[in-house]
Amino acid sequence: PLASAPFTALAWFVLHDLSFYCYHRTLHEVPWLYASVHKPHHKFTAPFAWTSHAVHPAEMALQAAGAMAGPLLWARLYGLPVRAWWCWLALVQAQGVMDHSGYDLPAPLDCFGMLPGFGGTRFHDDHHRYFTGNYAAALSLIDDLMGT
Repeated sequence: PLASAPFTALAWFVLHDLSFYCYHRTLHEVPWLYASVHKPHHKFTAPFAWTSHAVHPAEMALQAAGAMAGPLLWARLYGLPVRAWWCWLALVQAQGVMDHSGYDLPAPLDCFGMLPGFGGTRFHDDHHRYFTGNYAAALSLIDDLMGT
C-alpha cells in the first residue's frame, strides 16, 4: 500500500547501506582490494555527479546486490509493481549522484541530507578528501555506530 511506501523504502535503504558499509569498508581495509578495485574511484578527491558511477565492475556488482536485496526480498514475499521497482532505482541513483555532486543543496532539494541520520554531500566529500571513515553510502548513523 502507498501509505507504507516511505517505511518500506527506509527499510530498503537501511539494508542497502549496511551492505554498502560492509563491502566499502572491506575495500578500504584490505590493501590488495583497495589497490585493484576501489582506488581508481578515489582519484576523484573533489567528486562530481558522475563519479558515483566511476567504479570497478566488481564494485558495481556489490553495489547492485546490496541495492536490490530489499526489493527482491519484498517482491518474493509480497510482489512488487514494476513502477515501485523503477522508483526505487531512481531513488538510489539520485542518492549516489547527489552525494557525489559536490554541492550542499538546500532543503527540500537535498531530500537525504536533511533527514536525521543521513550524511548528505559533505559526509561523502569528507570520505573522498581523507579516504577513511564515512563508509556508508547515505546513513551517517551507521558510521557513528561503528566508530568510523
